[in-house]
Amino acid sequence: MGRAVHSISRDGDLDAFESFARWFIDFNERNDFPWMLAGASWLGLTIFWRGDWEAARAHVAQSVDFQRQMRYPHTAWSVWSNAVMVAAYTGDGDVAAPLDERAPELPRPGQRNSSGAWGLAFKTIEAAALIGQRQRAASLYPLVLEALDTSTVADFQSMDLLEKAAGTAAGAAGEWDVAEEHFCTALRQAEELPHLIAQPEVRRWYARMLIDRDGSGDRDHARTLLGEAMTRYDERGMPKHVQMAVDLRAAIT
Repeated sequence: MGRAVHSISRDGDLDAFESFARWFIDFNERNDFPWMLAGASWLGLTIFWRGDWEAARAHVAQSVDFQRQMRYPHTAWSVWSNAVMVAAYTGDGDVAAPLDERAPELPRPGQRNSSGAWGLAFKTIEAAALIGQRQRAASLYPLVLEALDTSTVADFQSMDLLEKAAGTAAGAAGEWDVAEEHFCTALRQAEELPHLIAQPEVRRWYARMLIDRDGSGDRDHARTLLGEAMTRYDERGMPKHVQMAVDLRAAIT
């Protein structure tokens, strides 16, 4: 699992990661191991990146079903991080409902929390910001700072950079300079690690923050970031993400 996550981050090879996720589901089912939920979640995430959002919904739903079937579901890291994120992007029913449903499972400040709880927090920020629930996204900023204090760089299940989540939450709060600092750190991390999936994602969310701030030069900077994001999404084979960047860039007046 660790090698596969490391590989998709460094190489951005969606074909290889999809093959791993399918194999991992089968391996766990054949051996009566419980971790097919992770394979289904990663498969859904990969297919979401590929742009087949209908199929992605089905796979993340399967990952949730696998988790509910576990004898000891609370011993697993949660697969809800990817589930709430995919729901927010695809508009699957009431997109706010899973955020409300999972809110009790978010990390508790000042305590040891599961990997799943942290991942849920990071993707709740993205999902909430995407559907316009800025206050919900902003309220999780202190939790992301707590996670950053552990020196963690990325979430294992969603592979999201924590600095990107922090920038998104700070931007939702209108803390523009703080948000920009987080996004600049995330850009540097995405290049230096490298993290090829994160490279265009950070640029798109940084651009959204700049558009919201709308200061001197922000729109031009956002156009540049979105142009770079479009190129890198296209290189990774992420057509719907290309279109999101195109649409966002076209909306800049």
